[in-house]
Amino acid sequence: MGDYFPAEIHIGGPVKRQDVKGLCEAIRREGVSIGEYGGPGFEPETAEDLLEAARECDGVISLYDDDADGGMFEQLEEFCEQHDIPFTRKNDAKYEHRAEVVEFRAGWAECQAFPADNDGNQLVDVREIEKILDKTTTYEQARTLIRKACGLGIPPLPKFCVI
Repeated sequence: MGDYFPAEIHIGGPVKRQDVKGLCEAIRREGVSIGEYGGPGFEPETAEDLLEAARECDGVISLYDDDADGGMFEQLEEFCEQHDIPFTRKNDAKYEHRAEVVEFRAGWAECQAFPADNDGNQLVDVREIEKILDKTTTYEQARTLIRKACGLGIPPLPKFCVI
């Protein structure tokens, strides 16, 4: 990608014991810090390393990179999707890249991305709302579609555990 800017990823949910090694490798490849931007580097090797990280970060593994390529954790996100590991990624805007929040939960076919501000607050494009209002006939239909467009109703990131 070539553009580097801040991003964070929060990993939760149950992780199968056979996926721990691959998850540790994916995290190490990203060169992230744990718990905050500019924090200590995180290079997990074991399930206990991951569980300790989750205990330190309110039940999920919270990883940060001040200079993430494209504001993403491409290899880590791909690993999580392939192994049905839930995550939330937030990245800042820079140049032509917009800030966004990306959600993935176990059982989903793909991630859902939402525009956001640099504080990670999800935003809704007014044009999207106009489209919804144009194609709905009842308040309840519009309300349901607007909530979906806003990312409301996405289940919270579950606590990290190894099964």
